[in-house]
Amino acid sequence: MGRELVYDEVTLLHAQITAMVMDLGNLNWNKRMLFSLSSILFFFIILIVVSLKVFSSWQEGLKNLNDINEIELNLIEEVGANEDFLFGRISKVIVSSSGTLIVSDWKKLSLEQFDKNGRHISTIASKGKGPGDLQSFFYIFLVNENSIIVSHDGATDLINYYVRNENGVLTYSDSWLPIRNDEYFIDIVQAISKSKYYALTKQKRRSISNDYNNKQYSYKMLAVVDREKKLISNKLHELKEPNAIFDFGNNSMQYIGMPPYQSRDQFKYLYDGKYIIARPDSSKIYFYDDNHNLTKSIYLQLDRERVTEENVEHYFKNNRYNDEDRKRIESRIPSYKPSFLNLWITKTKIFLQTDVNKKGNEITMLNMKGEPIGFFHISKFDRIQHIKTDTIYTIYQHPKKGHRIRLYNINDQN
Repeated sequence: MGRELVYDEVTLLHAQITAMVMDLGNLNWNKRMLFSLSSILFFFIILIVVSLKVFSSWQEGLKNLNDINEIELNLIEEVGANEDFLFGRISKVIVSSSGTLIVSDWKKLSLEQFDKNGRHISTIASKGKGPGDLQSFFYIFLVNENSIIVSHDGATDLINYYVRNENGVLTYSDSWLPIRNDEYFIDIVQAISKSKYYALTKQKRRSISNDYNNKQYSYKMLAVVDREKKLISNKLHELKEPNAIFDFGNNSMQYIGMPPYQSRDQFKYLYDGKYIIARPDSSKIYFYDDNHNLTKSIYLQLDRERVTEENVEHYFKNNRYNDEDRKRIESRIPSYKPSFLNLWITKTKIFLQTDVNKKGNEITMLNMKGEPIGFFHISKFDRIQHIKTDTIYTIYQHPKKGHRIRLYNINDQN
């Protein structure tokens, strides 16, 4: 209401000035000069007052944002925290609508299934060269409540398909090998159905060293592909992502690091082909239907904070570099933090990772209008995988305690 009142006053001021200019035309020259000078002074004072109100309203918005309450998290479950089942290195956790957990373990090269209570049900697939086996690093995607696909990464692009049997256990169904695309790199990011997927594409070039060495950001296109990875719809949206820093040698590349606090556009799948595109630079989230039509957009009422020297030192304290590599990393740290680093959406709330600090990962919770409700911190070892109603599912990656899955309850009264 405060902002609407200020905008109305500005409109009124504009109308009054317009009317005054028109009235001046009906006066003689002497009266016109005297009247115009006094009018200019009068309306200049009014303009200052209105401007102060606008600034006050803007400040009040920031004050309300900064005054939001901290929300308590309660740890309610740990999966893989005892000798009944131990993980190697968890890559991803999928949570179905019934609460079933499907977990990819890259160290064991296995795919595991747990029930909603964290009880191990089955090893869906493990390392091997037979039908349904895992042959290299792989990515998992939920097709629906009763099936998943596994897309391999590496020497083969093999895709495996698994469905639930009569006992509710995911079992191997069939496999296929997509056709090699010589023009684009194609990375599946979500299954729409068994034979149609959202993917990120990037045109292949002879040398990628120029992109990484000379450009802070690169761009990928969101596309729809079929089971053979043939393009159905290409260039739906352009997504910006920061480039990591590499050293390039003769047919080799060595990863140096990813500079912090850079903006990364986000694609997040909702359901039934619907999805969002979130852009930190503009602080906006765009909702699209399954035909890629924009259905609504949300402006996130968040201010962008300056990256401080303390922020930079905190990053380098947890990430060791030699002097030369540190300079290369620092050269790409922006002056301001993005409005968010990552996000998750439920039916009623938006969760933004808005910072990384001494307390861990800062998560700000908003309603579906983009208005802040509260915030909480989750440990730096927790990597959020899914948020369902008021339950957060994370991969807990502790260097000494090992990997496990954690479930937190959000103790929020809103």
